[in-house]
Amino acid sequence: MSINWGINLGSFGAVNPFGASASSYMMNYNMCAFNPFFNFNFSPVAMPVFSMPTFQMPTFNFTLPTFNFTSTPSEGSSSGDTFTRTGSGVTGTKSSIVSKAQSYSWVKSDYDGNRLFSPKNPDGSVKTNWGWCCDFTVSVYKQVMGSKFPSSLNTSSPIVLKDNADKLGCYHKFPSSSRAEWAQQNIKPGDILIMSGKGPSKHHVAIVKSVHDGKIETISGNSGNAVKSVTYNASNASMYGVINLDKYMA
Repeated sequence: MSINWGINLGSFGAVNPFGASASSYMMNYNMCAFNPFFNFNFSPVAMPVFSMPTFQMPTFNFTLPTFNFTSTPSEGSSSGDTFTRTGSGVTGTKSSIVSKAQSYSWVKSDYDGNRLFSPKNPDGSVKTNWGWCCDFTVSVYKQVMGSKFPSSLNTSSPIVLKDNADKLGCYHKFPSSSRAEWAQQNIKPGDILIMSGKGPSKHHVAIVKSVHDGKIETISGNSGNAVKSVTYNASNASMYGVINLDKYMA
């Protein structure tokens, strides 16, 4: 914006139309009006144009993780002779079972074995001439497992022990071939080994101590009238089956 301003002045003049002397002359003067003027010139000022900044939203790419849920495998499954065991199968409880069984290695006679492990006669006397291999195994398991030991397995009969364990899904029969390999894979310390004996109703029971080089080392009661370690060939046809109670030891 600009402002112009100024003053216009008329002319000054002395007039003596009558010829009067200078001393008497009349000075007429004419002064124009004092006219100030102002010119206002407005020049529009271009206002700056403000542009709002443009914001570009960032792009986020989220990739959801992929979860693969695999259920924990069970200790094993059985279909005839095809049982395959998974996991180590050796727990603190089973190690305690082996240790407890070994602690009775001093038992040397039928009388001592029957007195310690077998049920008594109705009059409370000790049963003699009573096979106590199953009584020994059951007694050791009950001492270590307590109330977790299945009541249906509280028996003096190897046959009943095998059949009831089968009903619980805990008994597994030796396969017809590759028996040593199967034993190495599926039999663990603390398991119960079932062996066929003389005659269809005769079986022997032992607690597994170790499996190695195609051999099964056991601790059994009533083995030569004593508690002792006996090693068997896993390929032997007398090896009948194995009981594992791992699911009751968790």
